[in-house]
Amino acid sequence: VPQPLFVVFEGGEAAGKSTQTRLIAAYLARQGYKVTRVTEPGSTQLGIRVRRLVKYGPKVITPLAEAMLFLAARAQLVKEVISPALERGDAVVSDRFADSTLAYQGYGRGLDVADLRRLNTIATGDLVPDLAVLLDIPVEASIKRRPPRPNDRFEAELPDQEGDSSNQTFHEKVRQGFLS
Repeated sequence: VPQPLFVVFEGGEAAGKSTQTRLIAAYLARQGYKVTRVTEPGSTQLGIRVRRLVKYGPKVITPLAEAMLFLAARAQLVKEVISPALERGDAVVSDRFADSTLAYQGYGRGLDVADLRRLNTIATGDLVPDLAVLLDIPVEASIKRRPPRPNDRFEAELPDQEGDSSNQTFHEKVRQGFLS
């Protein structure tokens, strides 16, 4: 019987996280694991609502409010889905986890990273992945892979393909946050 396993894929927009979570989940299932795949935010009723709100809601959400919404969704996901799956001995494969909050809200939005680490520890009950994989992609490559969807607050912040750099700084900061 395989041991419980918690694997997380992190990275910027269009880095390939969803593809890799699907592939590793299929691989782990072939190895005999019962696999639970999750997405952040999402995978719970609260997470789905938070996802809609932060991606498609008001254009202006303060950085702290945005971070708190993600933390609330994460706390619910850990309690409702991730911890029970790990207790059953499942493998959990997640598209994003705590490092995304550090990169986006900490490095990208300018919130204190040490504060966010403490809040993540509280939200997750100190749960740490067994393996965290960073899929690094330069911002320019991310734009070429998938042009921003204008209704998505995060993707709308990507510079357009014609080279508008007004939002490039945000995504460069996020990338540096993941790399640090």
